[in-house]
Amino acid sequence: MPMEAFKELSDLQDFIDISKVRCFQLSVLYGELEKTVDMPKVLAVLNQHAIPFKTYPFKHSGHNIFHGADKDEVFKQLIDILRR
Repeated sequence: MPMEAFKELSDLQDFIDISKVRCFQLSVLYGELEKTVDMPKVLAVLNQHAIPFKTYPFKHSGHNIFHGADKDEVFKQLIDILRR
């Protein structure tokens, strides 16, 4: 990842106020082999702020679920979520 893109992503975190998130149900799709994001911590923060969510873990994928071993299932699940 280019350093400029990394900096932009890092700075973006300062603009998100999770306490203002309002949704019916947030869909959280992630790879169980994820090493760059602390998913238990992410889910704990969502719980802490009473944000309703449903998880969709993909057993054989890591950080980029759209290119992982589960990519076909990821796309099927995403289409299903978007159709609701």
